Amino acid sequence: MPDFEQKCTAIYNQLKLLADIPADEWVYFRSQLFARNFSKGQHVFEAGYTPQYAYFIVSGLLRFYYVDIDGKQVNKSFLRAGGVLGSLASMIKQQPILYSAEALCDVELVGFDVSVYRGLFARHVCWQQMGRKIAENLAIKKEIREASLLQEKPEQRYLRFLAEYSDIVDQIPQYHIAQYLGLTAVGFSRVKNRMKLATA
Repeated sequence: MPDFEQKCTAIYNQLKLLADIPADEWVYFRSQLFARNFSKGQHVFEAGYTPQYAYFIVSGLLRFYYVDIDGKQVNKSFLRAGGVLGSLASMIKQQPILYSAEALCDVELVGFDVSVYRGLFARHVCWQQMGRKIAENLAIKKEIREASLLQEKPEQRYLRFLAEYSDIVDQIPQYHIAQYLGLTAVGFSRVKNRMKLATA
């Protein structure tokens, strides 16, 4: 298990792919980071709550989900190591988050206060560049997800899911995958059976 400094170094290397971070800017941001762990089944945050912290995922797996008007959970996405756990709308506008984040296994996180995130943009242009790229990536992912739900057949959605989450698909319960695809458990089973027949 990596120590805290190793975790921070890994995060630094990840962030450098998005922007050129001057040494003094990293020293400042590094000083704001802290470690936190959650056990399987725990929520990092829940809908209706305004999160105080955002997190980098060091290890583990989480799911984002909404609760619809009938009280049913609908999975928004899954996050694994290397992901960032937080809501841009909540972080920037300080408004309650609309979805919940649950640990699907034990997770290790490195966190920072959202007020630190908001203050970064006034410190150096590198943080503005990083914020723009993160927002662009999220917008592209959301657009693809919406188009998939509206335009693709269930089999196509499942294949897209397998391609995106190939490294963690065995760790996600089948009913969570069904919810993510917008299918019932029975409908998901039929999709898998049709795909097996098509490749037999």
